[in-house]
Amino acid sequence: MNLSTSSCLFLSEEWVRRMGTAIEKAKATDPEVKSLASEFSLSVAYVISNLPKRLQQIYDCDRVAIYVELEEGVLKRFTAAKDIPNGKDPNFTVESGYGTAKSIFLGEMNLASAFVRRAFKVKPFTRIYANPSFSAKSLTTFNVLLKVMHKVETEFPE
Repeated sequence: MNLSTSSCLFLSEEWVRRMGTAIEKAKATDPEVKSLASEFSLSVAYVISNLPKRLQQIYDCDRVAIYVELEEGVLKRFTAAKDIPNGKDPNFTVESGYGTAKSIFLGEMNLASAFVRRAFKVKPFTRIYANPSFSAKSLTTFNVLLKVMHKVETEFPE
C-alpha cells in the first residue's frame, strides 16, 4: 500500500516530510514500530555526498544532511538540508555516497552488511562499542523504519 498517489524525489524536503508522516502513521498503527520506538531516544545525521545534479540544484551543494531526532518515542525532527541543524550534536553521524544511500533505501543492501563492508562511515565510531545494546536497538529500529519508508512512492534521480 502506498501512502501517496504521486512519487516524490528521493532525499528532497517533500520526501523527508512524507517519510515523517509514514513513520508517525506506523507508530500509531503498527505494534512492532510502536514497541521499538516507545521511550527510545536517538539522534542521527546521515550526510549523503555525490548527489545527482537534480539534487545538487535543490540544495545548491553536492551533499545533503538528513537529520532524525527521536525523543522518548516521539519524532521531534526529520529534516533535509545542506548541514546538520545548528546546535545539534547527534548520537551518530553516518556518511556515505548517494549510491550507497539509494541501495540501502531500496533494500539492495542492508544496514549491517553496509556497515561491515564499510560502505558508510559512522562517527563517533567508538560510541558503537561503548554501548552495544543501544547500538543494536538503533540498528534494529532503523531497519524497521526503512520498511515503513518503502511504502512512500519514491523517484530516484540519476
